[in-house]
Amino acid sequence: MNKYTCSPKVHENHDADHCVSEDWVILVAIETLKPHIFIRNCELNIIIGDDKLLKSLNLNHKGINDSTDVLSFNIEPIHDFVLVDENSRQSSGNSDFIMPEAASGLIGEVIISIEKIFSQSRSKGISFDQELAILVIHGILHILGFDHEDDQDYQKMQEFADKAYSAVMNIS
Repeated sequence: MNKYTCSPKVHENHDADHCVSEDWVILVAIETLKPHIFIRNCELNIIIGDDKLLKSLNLNHKGINDSTDVLSFNIEPIHDFVLVDENSRQSSGNSDFIMPEAASGLIGEVIISIEKIFSQSRSKGISFDQELAILVIHGILHILGFDHEDDQDYQKMQEFADKAYSAVMNIS
C-alpha cells in the first residue's frame, strides 16, 4: 500500500440553488486517484463554480472568451507528487530536492461549471451526479498529466477515465 496520498477538497463558488454532494465528489476523486502512485502527500482542490467564473478563467488563462465545462490547473509540478517513471520509485523531475519528502503541497485545482453539469446531463440523458463524475474524472486526469491532443493520448486518457467511472458506478 502506498504511504502517500492525495486528499481532495471540495469548494462551492456559485449562486445556484443546487448543492453538490461533497461526499460524492470526494468518492469520485479518490477512485480516479487510486491507480496512481504518489511520492509525497498532496491536496487537490475541486471547485464547483458557475459559467461566469469558468468564462473568466478560460479567457485569462487560455485566451478563449467562452465558458467551458471543466478547467484544470496544476499548481505544483506533477513530478513532485506522482511517480512518473514506472521503473523507479523516484520522480523523473529535475527538482528532486526542492520539496522535502514529508512536505505536503497543492497539486492543482479542478474547476467545474454547475450550469454545464445541468445542461450536459440533460442532453446526454444521464443524472446530474453521473455528469459531475465524468467532469471530475476528466479534470483530475488533466492534473495528472493526461491529455487528448491526439488519438493515442485520447485513447490512453479515455481508458483511465472509463476505469475510474466504472469503479465509481460500481460503488454507488
